[in-house]
Amino acid sequence: MNIRKNNFISWLLILALLSMGLSDPYNFHVSAVDEDDTPSTIIVDSNGTSEYTSIQKAINSAKTGDTIRILPGEYHENIQIDKGITILGSGPENTVIIGEYQKIVDISSSWVNISGLTITGEYEPNSRYTGLSTDEVDHTDIQNINFTDLNVGIYIRGSNNSIRNNEFFNTSDGIIITYSKSDTIMNNKINSKNNGIKLGRSESISLYNNKFIECGMIIHGSSPIYWTSHSIDKTNTIDNKPIYYFKNIIGGEIPMDGGEIILANCSKVAIENRSVKKTQGIVIGFSNNITLRNITFAENKNCIQIQNSEDNSIMANRLINNINGLISIANSYNNTIERNNISMNLGSGITIDNSHNNTIINNTFIENYYNQIYLVASNYNFVKNNILSQNNYTYINTHMSYYNQIINNTMNSSGHSSINIYNCISETLKYNRLNSGGIQLYAYPPETEKFWTSHIIENNTVNGKPIIYWKNITAGKVPLGAGQVILANCSRVIIEDQNCSNATLGILIGISNNITIQNNICNSNMYGISLYNSDSNYLINNTCNFNIDSAIQITSSDSNRIYDNSIYSPIPKYSFLYITNSRSNVLYNNRLISSGISVGGDLLDLETHIIAPNNTVNNKPIYYWTSVFDNAIPPGAGQIFLINCSNVTVENQNCSNISYSLNIKLSKNIKIINNSFNSSYYGILIDGSSYCYIYNNIISNNYIGISLSGSEKNIIKHNNISNNIRGGISIYNSNNNKIVENIISYNSEYGLSIDSRNTNNLIYHNNFISNKLQAKDKRTNSYWHYYGEGNYWSDYNGSDIGGYGGIPGDNIGDTSVPHLGLDPYPYISPSGWLLPIENQSKESNYPDADDDTLDSVEERTHDDSNFMWYGLIILICIIIVILILFLRARGRAKRVAHTKKRSVKKKKVKVSPD
Repeated sequence: MNIRKNNFISWLLILALLSMGLSDPYNFHVSAVDEDDTPSTIIVDSNGTSEYTSIQKAINSAKTGDTIRILPGEYHENIQIDKGITILGSGPENTVIIGEYQKIVDISSSWVNISGLTITGEYEPNSRYTGLSTDEVDHTDIQNINFTDLNVGIYIRGSNNSIRNNEFFNTSDGIIITYSKSDTIMNNKINSKNNGIKLGRSESISLYNNKFIECGMIIHGSSPIYWTSHSIDKTNTIDNKPIYYFKNIIGGEIPMDGGEIILANCSKVAIENRSVKKTQGIVIGFSNNITLRNITFAENKNCIQIQNSEDNSIMANRLINNINGLISIANSYNNTIERNNISMNLGSGITIDNSHNNTIINNTFIENYYNQIYLVASNYNFVKNNILSQNNYTYINTHMSYYNQIINNTMNSSGHSSINIYNCISETLKYNRLNSGGIQLYAYPPETEKFWTSHIIENNTVNGKPIIYWKNITAGKVPLGAGQVILANCSRVIIEDQNCSNATLGILIGISNNITIQNNICNSNMYGISLYNSDSNYLINNTCNFNIDSAIQITSSDSNRIYDNSIYSPIPKYSFLYITNSRSNVLYNNRLISSGISVGGDLLDLETHIIAPNNTVNNKPIYYWTSVFDNAIPPGAGQIFLINCSNVTVENQNCSNISYSLNIKLSKNIKIINNSFNSSYYGILIDGSSYCYIYNNIISNNYIGISLSGSEKNIIKHNNISNNIRGGISIYNSNNNKIVENIISYNSEYGLSIDSRNTNNLIYHNNFISNKLQAKDKRTNSYWHYYGEGNYWSDYNGSDIGGYGGIPGDNIGDTSVPHLGLDPYPYISPSGWLLPIENQSKESNYPDADDDTLDSVEERTHDDSNFMWYGLIILICIIIVILILFLRARGRAKRVAHTKKRSVKKKKVKVSPD
């Protein structure tokens, strides 16, 4: 009897377990394992007609040698291929993989075949997506795939791989081959913004019949074999013009019809008297005594690139209206760039990288967008007698370089271009004439004395007035009439009554102390007055208006007194008073109009400053509160800082037309209610703070409306966040925040942006209306719904028809979800959560959606239909329990009856014979 009973219970338990397995609430499927290794074919269909709707799940269940066929549809996923299988799409026009983060297809196994797809990124075109990537794998075959809207189409590291019959469109770089050998690239069509193909440190790569459209190829590598071992024939074309690849030749003529010319280990070759248009230009590696003369370069991605080469001459060429990489020299020596006209280009004019003893002389640069001449890690170069005009950024930029000579150059600009000397030693600047420019010294760390004092800077002018460079001076007064003043390692110097305007930087102080800067005018510069690693100085009664970046900048500088200065800016983004990584500075009675104060650093820095309320912005007081508890900001504030505060209320304020309206750092329990933060750089900036309650504010026409950085458990509720220049809400490295019931509309770049380093943020019941990009979420663990209720999206075009667990008529869309790959329960009407539901209400099924607690919320990862399975499982379990209890009770009753029966029998046996 006991055996039968136990068997019966065991069968019931098995039945319950089988029911639980059949329910499969997470849609996991386990394929049966074949007893042999015969390859099989697995079908994937996004519409659910096949066993798998996910490519990755099919890959996980496959074994080496299997084929995965993907039916037409869109597949929003990244896939990792870790076994030698074949993946076949239904053609690029029908089968689309839309990646959610970098490395959309990541191959980590050899002998993979993949074809018949389109691979693209989900959110922003060209934002760090790589379409297909391999790392040290061999024998990968990639064919008949379209790569579009990516940073890199294919990245290959390995050997004996094949890339054929693919198309690349709107990628920054089409194919990158690095540390590879014996790969074959053929019959591809490539239209990329930068390089079509990049070969880096690779050997024996074969290229045949590739068609480049307005792009080409580039070779990198520090050994000749990386340049000379390839097979690149004339069947490769750029806009139907052949690529000429010459290696190991001495002298000779270069054909005139080339789309690109590559010289590898060549010498004494002259390329002259031609026009190079809409190509990749000329690429030279490990070659010497090459002459490029009288060539016109126009509308090219790159013009001249020279690597590991010496004694070459680039003379009398015209580079007009090109994109980037105009003249680029790397790891090369003793080259001469002379009498070239470099004008109206988007990139840098001349870039010298880790190259020495080169001469740049008598060139003309006009209206280029970026650096005119850029020297990085390059020494003993000679830059002389060049004319540089009307560029937007820097005339001459030297970075981590030594002993370069910059002499007798003329620099005219309508902007604020300059000579930048960044972490350099012993640079010589003489007789340079700058108009609307200047000289900038940068040092990092800023206290490194040799970066400030080792230079020779003399007889230079800005706007016809002398640039004063004093180093190692103790006591003195700067002569009147300076166009720019630079002090390096000085003390007790007075800078007074100067007019240092319309330059790059008016007054620059580095590693200097007890300097008095008073009654000066520093208007219309890039920077007005800057202090680096300079302590105990006095800035008194200076006027700094219309500066583009900072009016007064204090960096790594302590105990300075900043009194009675005037700052005005027509644009709140610019010209503010900026203090960072500094301590114990005192600000008193400074007057700021359409500007503001910005303070950065750690808590020890921030708490030491004294910023009195008599500092004003737009004639309203600036409140800089540190370690204030249980208080409220007085009415009429112009700008507000809360540092290490708690239980502070900011209510009914109008802080507008400034740099930062409200800045909260390292604080908690801050209430921000019924305020207007408009037309500023940041409306609300919250950094390292928690439990802030942001309710019912108007935040519009700022650069960024609300920014959360390193903050958690804050609530942003019922605000109107609109028409901000960049975005409405930005969340960076912040967790467990709640964003609910806001109107987020008409923001120029995005409504809400969540960076990848965020978890458990909860976003629901918001109206996203006509933002350029409604939302972007770099695949965090944030949740865009709460118990089946999401947000309204003005661009959602689905229908509320029920199905898939949805309820028709509940104002929640049931098709085309999740919207933007984010929201599985989008509302079809603005504020749809407030509208009556025509049919059955969901309200009773969920916790209170208006509860303002900040507990972590787990994402609802299953359909409503799964509740039926859970109910069945629970019912079976209840039946089992009842049966067990019934059988146990029945057995107990039988045992009691049996015991009584035996007791009666015993009594009968003991009856006396009497």
